[in-house]
Amino acid sequence: KCHPHFEEHEFLAENGTRAWRKNSQVPSGGPYPVGHPENPEWVAQSNAEALKENEENRFKWAGLQPNFHLLALATLCVFLGSKQVVWNFTEPPETREAAQLL
Repeated sequence: KCHPHFEEHEFLAENGTRAWRKNSQVPSGGPYPVGHPENPEWVAQSNAEALKENEENRFKWAGLQPNFHLLALATLCVFLGSKQVVWNFTEPPETREAAQLL
């Protein structure tokens, strides 16, 4: 067991409260069991939660940090590549190493 609700899932009871139910107690009416990543109910719930989280974190550090990280990495790669190319083409011929011949 990795957590207290191992092999259980949360569901909405008839009276509107949330409760836990064993996965084996649930009728399997669809092609995917409860908790399967391709279960349509789980996909819809996961999508709704992701949209809500993205809406809340859009302009906070948690939402902007991945974009800044990718931008910084791309900028660094282009900058270093540009410096290398300029250095290769502006190096005086006297200081160049002889090319390896096969």
